[in-house]
Amino acid sequence: MKTLSCIALSSIAALTAAAANGGGYRFGVQFTGTPAPFQPEGVEHIAIVDEKLDITLRETRAEVSVRYLMRNRSDEAQKVRFGFPVEAWEDWMVWREEGERPDAAQMRAAAAKFCRGYRVTCDGESVPHEHVLEAFASGEVPRFDGAEALEGIVGWLASELRFGPGQERE
Repeated sequence: MKTLSCIALSSIAALTAAAANGGGYRFGVQFTGTPAPFQPEGVEHIAIVDEKLDITLRETRAEVSVRYLMRNRSDEAQKVRFGFPVEAWEDWMVWREEGERPDAAQMRAAAAKFCRGYRVTCDGESVPHEHVLEAFASGEVPRFDGAEALEGIVGWLASELRFGPGQERE
């Protein structure tokens, strides 16, 4: 059975403040001016007020839908950048057995294969996303303490949202 390949749950927490649902998905290491692995930005003042999760498991795939009601807890406008990890375990295992690291094209192909139908909406409007390659998976960043948490993650589907002061958004 294929593993769940696009997991939105572990990094949507990146939209939360430490006081709400455990805080963001972060590593405490910065590499040569570029955050790697993916780092959420501007999440310190955003709290999850309510969440609903639906998972439908099929024989060869899973459909995951997560709805969050989020609130900007500050009196200032906030811009947040968040990402959902893209896992490609089957491809990752092949690359590993062959003793190589995936290149950018392979990582983008894995994301397209495993995350069909991915979309983010906010207040009923579509939110653009981009595929950010995972620097650890490509070998751009060497192994570091805690890197095992990134095994199989080939990238991140990243988006940005803006919140007005005290604004709630779904």
